[in-house]
Amino acid sequence: MTVIRELEHKRESLVRRWKEISKTNKDMTEDIVKRNIVGIIGTSEDWKIQLSDFLRKINLPITDSSTEESITVNGERVKVNLDLRGIDLSNERFTARRFNEFAYARNTAKHSSSIGDMSGLHFEYAVLDNTHFEGIDISNSCFDFSSLQNCIFKHSKCINDSFIGADCCKILFENADLNESAFIFSDMRGAEIVASEIEGCDFTGAKFFQAKLVSNSCDVSTKFISEKVYYIKDNEYTILSIRGKEILIDSEKTPVCVLRENLDEDDRRWRTTKRYAMVLDEYNEKNDEDDWSEIKEIYRQIKLMYRSHGFYSEGDTYFFLELKAKRKSHASVIYRSFMKAIEFLTGYGIKIERMVILALTTVGFFSCIYAFDSSNLVSSDSVMNMSFKELISRSIYFSIVTFTTVGYGDIHPIGYMRFVANFEAFCGLLVMGLFVVSITRKFIGD
Repeated sequence: MTVIRELEHKRESLVRRWKEISKTNKDMTEDIVKRNIVGIIGTSEDWKIQLSDFLRKINLPITDSSTEESITVNGERVKVNLDLRGIDLSNERFTARRFNEFAYARNTAKHSSSIGDMSGLHFEYAVLDNTHFEGIDISNSCFDFSSLQNCIFKHSKCINDSFIGADCCKILFENADLNESAFIFSDMRGAEIVASEIEGCDFTGAKFFQAKLVSNSCDVSTKFISEKVYYIKDNEYTILSIRGKEILIDSEKTPVCVLRENLDEDDRRWRTTKRYAMVLDEYNEKNDEDDWSEIKEIYRQIKLMYRSHGFYSEGDTYFFLELKAKRKSHASVIYRSFMKAIEFLTGYGIKIERMVILALTTVGFFSCIYAFDSSNLVSSDSVMNMSFKELISRSIYFSIVTFTTVGYGDIHPIGYMRFVANFEAFCGLLVMGLFVVSITRKFIGD
């Protein structure tokens, strides 16, 4: 049995154990267990202890002595207060008021805070569809590969949470604190992240089709694209190392699980790639014009989010990707080809080093033309008496003067060379104009 099949079997068994609760204890159906769990969470001060005791009572295997007491979340070792891997708590509501009902009934203020404590939970492979978390502190929790479709997180603290490979379709984060959380390879299609804090979040490889990112607080450590990813590739699987996590990817480029024990960093099989460093939607070969329009919209939202917080350099990165996606979304082959040339030569005016290379290449190209037929360049010095070095120097000088449209007049073209010089001057106007605008825009923006 391959590694992938073993891990798939593990995932299926985690989910199945909650589906077959009635076989564990004939008096405990799945609905009864869910009601007990929600009841304990909603009314008790020490709900984590009571829930753990209840799960032991019905002999569920997740709370025995062999259960790990801590897990690694985003590179940090975090104590696990309760292991709920594979649990089905869909369509439930967890609110701060619900957590404080018992405290209010006893007329005590000990636990009557505005936020309920659900921190340090292990929800790997859990089913939490349509679940509502409002005013809940669920920090340092693990949601890897869980199903969170249509979940709502309002006014909740989700600091340093792990959502790697999670199904977060149409999830809503509103006024939530998501700082330092990882959404690597998560499915965020149709998701909404509104007025939330996402400093230090990592969205590498996430799918963002039809998602909305509005009025969020970010910083330079917020990652939608990793600069490089370390990987080990085998015949049937690929292991990626991102943000201290080692993620197993199957042959269909689908994340399977997070490896609990990191591999040797000195393993010579590790390589670097940018293949998995971009938004995963970009690498779908079946993308059509509408798909690229969606990708363009996502990059536009990310660009505006960075620029609204003064991070213009990061905003320019996503502006370049927005224009790149816009090119691919256009139906005209001629337009796509033209914009591809503009992208390659100038980087849409964002990549200044490309414009410098373009200017030097243009000057060098026309210098070669002038040197090849120097008889059509008239000056006070005789060409016949010039050495090869002087001829090259003269051609480069005239090319620079023409490209920058200075035109001293000490050397002037005749014959067909006049049209060549005019064309170089036209190219110089375009390149120099774009260069000046880019420099001005960069310094004003920064």
